[in-house]
Amino acid sequence: MPPKLKLKGPWYDRTPDVFHLDEIAELIEDGEVKVHIEKAFGLDDVVQAHELLEGGHVRGKLVLDCS
Repeated sequence: MPPKLKLKGPWYDRTPDVFHLDEIAELIEDGEVKVHIEKAFGLDDVVQAHELLEGGHVRGKLVLDCS
């Protein structure tokens, strides 16, 4: 296990709330924010998706299709 670092700085809460999620969804629907999807994977390809992510050269979002 890596050692714990004693860093000080501002605290940011990354828990999304309904207001912000609705606002982001509206921006995407209006075309003001574009989401770049690098690649979509099925559940059978989850290992390949993880390897690509760990490789560090992903320039967009990876999507895991759970349907």
